[in-house]
Amino acid sequence: MKGGDYSVEDLPEAEVLRAWGGQAVVLPYLVGRSTTELAHRAAQAAVRLRPSSP
Repeated sequence: MKGGDYSVEDLPEAEVLRAWGGQAVVLPYLVGRSTTELAHRAAQAAVRLRPSSP
């Protein structure tokens, strides 16, 4: 996931992601918003939702 100041064609990792069956996603650029922060919050939510080990 990248901010709108990038284009998918300019991302060297896009080709690798496609090879793995994924895709690069470019979100619209919004002042005061951060794709890095969005990814961080998503990762934190995933950890909280992970079932605990017995």
